[in-house]
Amino acid sequence: MQEFMCPTAVIWGYGKTYNQNLNLIKYQEIRNLIKIVGITGKDIYHTYIDGYPCIPITDLRDTEFDYLIISAQGYYSKICEEAVELGIERNSIIDIQVFNIPNFNFLNYIKLVKSHISIIANNCWGGVTYHLLRMQFLSPFINMFVRDKDYIKLLKDLKILQEKIEFIGWNCSSELEREYPIYNLGRDISLHFNHYVSQEEVEFKWYERLKRINWNNLFVMMWTEDVNIAQQFDELDYEKKICFVPFNCNLKSAYTLANPNGDIKFWEVVNGVPLNRIIDYNVIDMLCGIGRKHDRLVSHN
Repeated sequence: MQEFMCPTAVIWGYGKTYNQNLNLIKYQEIRNLIKIVGITGKDIYHTYIDGYPCIPITDLRDTEFDYLIISAQGYYSKICEEAVELGIERNSIIDIQVFNIPNFNFLNYIKLVKSHISIIANNCWGGVTYHLLRMQFLSPFINMFVRDKDYIKLLKDLKILQEKIEFIGWNCSSELEREYPIYNLGRDISLHFNHYVSQEEVEFKWYERLKRINWNNLFVMMWTEDVNIAQQFDELDYEKKICFVPFNCNLKSAYTLANPNGDIKFWEVVNGVPLNRIIDYNVIDMLCGIGRKHDRLVSHN
């Protein structure tokens, strides 16, 4: 039987962010989910830090490791560029902040990253989930929403995404206290780009992200407060899907989320988990299809 070899990693950065996350890294090591083989960074004068050997940046090319963990808040993008210039693959670079995700499991996280999953969502859940996981947006459904009936139409034939979107006007949002652009897709599906302020931005981002969709690995998410809509969603033929609802039901794809306070809108409850405001389910496991659908982190009973 082949012996399991846990992935190895080098940490880039050893300041405040590193200190804040050290125990989280150590916990993953104790569980044999990762092995830190060194620490690197600019102006490094130590031989060891917390028992880890210090590696000059210039020696990274000659160091064997699977992943580079960036531990320098505010400098992630800059360090990424430097690391790529050194020959480190972009897909092997990780933001240390993901270790803060509740019930984080490094191996499951890596499995998810490698799957190049595209999240189709009817609100900002997909975008905030990608942000939580520090993953590239592999979907155009970011910073926008689609109303229930239009979303069901869209999901019945996703090939409609190949058609051009057409600007139809502006809608005034009382919550945002400003206007945002609305587009038509396929003549009868309205796309509400409520987090955009210009047509140019909408069209650039939409088509750029549309090209990234991984049609071989879709995760279809929806939230609704309508039982009939939830039923229609349940009947759609998607291998991986979830429909967040505020009521109890026996639909296979439905996931009931409680509103413990009762004073916030349901879409805020839905976005609460990827925003780390509510702990109810494991986002990584849900996207990977690990465990039973109704496994929860915390019981509300």
